[in-house]
Amino acid sequence: MKNKSVFALLLAVCIANTVGFLLHTFNLHAYILLLGFRVHISFFAAGVSAIAFFKAEALEVFEAFRLKRILLFIAFILTLGGALFVAGYMKLLPYNDPDYIYEFGLSSLIDFPLYIFWNLPQFFLLFMLLNKLRKNNPGSKLIIPGIILLFAFELYPFFALKNVVSHSILFTVSALFIFMCSIKSQNPIEFCVWCFMSAWLGIFLFGTDNLLLIQQFFARNFDSWEGFVTIKGLEKNYSVALVFVISMLPLLFMRRNVSK
Repeated sequence: MKNKSVFALLLAVCIANTVGFLLHTFNLHAYILLLGFRVHISFFAAGVSAIAFFKAEALEVFEAFRLKRILLFIAFILTLGGALFVAGYMKLLPYNDPDYIYEFGLSSLIDFPLYIFWNLPQFFLLFMLLNKLRKNNPGSKLIIPGIILLFAFELYPFFALKNVVSHSILFTVSALFIFMCSIKSQNPIEFCVWCFMSAWLGIFLFGTDNLLLIQQFFARNFDSWEGFVTIKGLEKNYSVALVFVISMLPLLFMRRNVSK
């Protein structure tokens, strides 16, 4: 069916927003525990939809794995993170002395491999759907709005926050970055590493009061993080969005893996 991917996306959007809105209404977290892993309901809905429509085809996403591409991106992120941290430490950028520097900051560094492992299943579920959308010409046009609609119910609590505009911009830039990752990779491990490391670095360095990002990429016992570095004149969410924008640059020069 030519429009199979479109129906898969509509199903995912309906599941995510219906369940997600109900969870928020009853002040519950918008994620479920799946085999011990914490999976956001939007990622889960994407995976359920992809499996329902494509079944065994889901295994095709493990094609064209290349370790070199992952290592190059990791090197770029580490260089970017190191440069920003040194700039703050040398007072080229305002350097913060955040609260919970050991409980959150140091523990986040130590637990980084665990965090990325925890997030791998949910990025795999999301990638299954985005991969099919990308391969389907009509469906590929729906990737950006699809990502935004998948997480649309998360915009609801934003209106209770002071920085509505910065949260919305961060939300949109994140969707653009996920779109870029989805069209440049055919492998969920690449997709997870690219998405996770960029989000993790931006939040770790600059901080955020976005509860969704804190609880998905760090510890669920915190609802905000001050970060180590500040860019003068920019709110934290704008600074995190800037990291996403910079992280897109190496992806522009990466050719998408093509199956033989």
